[in-house]
Amino acid sequence: MLSDNPASAKRLCVECGAENPKAATNCGNCGKQLLLYAAQRADEPAFYIESAEKIDTVSRVLLYILSLLIPLGGMIAGVILYVRSSDPRSDYREVGKLCLIFAIISYVVGFVIAIVVGTSIALWGLY
Repeated sequence: MLSDNPASAKRLCVECGAENPKAATNCGNCGKQLLLYAAQRADEPAFYIESAEKIDTVSRVLLYILSLLIPLGGMIAGVILYVRSSDPRSDYREVGKLCLIFAIISYVVGFVIAIVVGTSIALWGLY
């Protein structure tokens, strides 16, 4: 059992359960990154919050452009990215949510343009 004394605290790996020194940044057993210690009462096990997964800027921009130009592709990518991670702080969830929003905006704008153009053509007799 881990104590409340920070000097004697050990870090448990969430991947394999191995104990690591408090100063460790990676698990000595499996190599998984240990980032944030969540302090708890002495009678509860300590746990560590994993880092949120990151998506690079170029990939973000390409996904957003895909969502605007090809809304169905953006919606598919958005759903896949959103459900990929259960961590609400993950970049995958954030990017997936924005891809879905951009795809919906693109659909709505396209629908409005189609209505306006269709109505204009019908009213002016250009068909």
